[in-house]
Amino acid sequence: MAKSQRRSSRLSRSFSQNDAEQSRGAVTTGHAGTDVAQAETRDVGTPVIMPFNHLERCSIFSEGELGSQDREASGTGVPAERNGAVTSRTRSGGASANPIVQRLVASASEGAQDDRVFLNTTLTAQTLVGGKIKKLSATDFTTDFGSDTEALAITAHGSANQVGDYTGAEVAEKLVDETTGLADGNHDIHFQSCSAAQEAKGKDKKMTSVVKTVRTALEERASDAGWKKVPKVTGSTGPQIVTRVPKDDGSGEYDIEKAVVDPGLLSYAGDIQQALINVLGDVKTKVDMDYSKDGVEFIKKAEADEEDVREFKLIFIHLIRGEPSKVESGTLKKIKDAYKKLGGRGAKAIFDRGHDFRSSPETLVLE
Repeated sequence: MAKSQRRSSRLSRSFSQNDAEQSRGAVTTGHAGTDVAQAETRDVGTPVIMPFNHLERCSIFSEGELGSQDREASGTGVPAERNGAVTSRTRSGGASANPIVQRLVASASEGAQDDRVFLNTTLTAQTLVGGKIKKLSATDFTTDFGSDTEALAITAHGSANQVGDYTGAEVAEKLVDETTGLADGNHDIHFQSCSAAQEAKGKDKKMTSVVKTVRTALEERASDAGWKKVPKVTGSTGPQIVTRVPKDDGSGEYDIEKAVVDPGLLSYAGDIQQALINVLGDVKTKVDMDYSKDGVEFIKKAEADEEDVREFKLIFIHLIRGEPSKVESGTLKKIKDAYKKLGGRGAKAIFDRGHDFRSSPETLVLE
């Protein structure tokens, strides 16, 4: 059996293809992935887990550290649908309809290396909005980003009030800078990182989410500069897993699959992730980042490494959604056995019946 056939056989059904509004714009990268660590348990009858999409920088908080979650976003907060939004674009990252004049992906990860999860998440963000891929530190939004209602994606590993190597305030400072920041408010800004919309209590004070921090700064900038509108800002309310999946119709376009875990449901996440690694292999290994040629080399490397990482993420997404039946039975049994060997509890609830661990809503939209 061919290698690709063996991989695809581990997933027993085709993935959902929901309709969603197509985003247009740019991608900025920071650090994207999911690091799951052991954490406090809330008694919900069954164990709960954290997702995988931020392997290095995604901080995992206990229930006590998190405190109450403001997921409804009073005032301008518009919760997105619970199921992951799906957007189609061509394999090359160009729009499948409504051509875009300029687009950009900005990376908040400033290191020469990052892991394969970040590589895949940034590729997914580029598929979502299109455009160049640049480091956030090297981005001049007046020249690298257009002004015609385009979308900007910022990717990185993240935690509450942190996107890659930047705090929410530091990202906001880049976007509102009078010289190199956004020239107007005709943009949608999408954070493709864990917990960008998560509120959490630090040791000394309550931290404001990246999404709210950035939105507040943009409101002030819009008022000072006389912008006609304020950019819409979106982000995940907890740790996220996201990847792109080729459509079955041979069109060369992709669906975006995503799951966001409720940050208040923390239990045995490290064992779940480690079980997946033990069965499918480690996707956290470091690779060199190449942002030359406006991200052309980055995309080539990400596409060459995509299949294994996508499989890992999709299986994790199904477990987060409480859909173990969508994982090939032999692979599911291996992951369950590996989980039990690690001492994980509640294997029957997770791998047999399924338990939905997603945040509600999964995405916060401030507009």
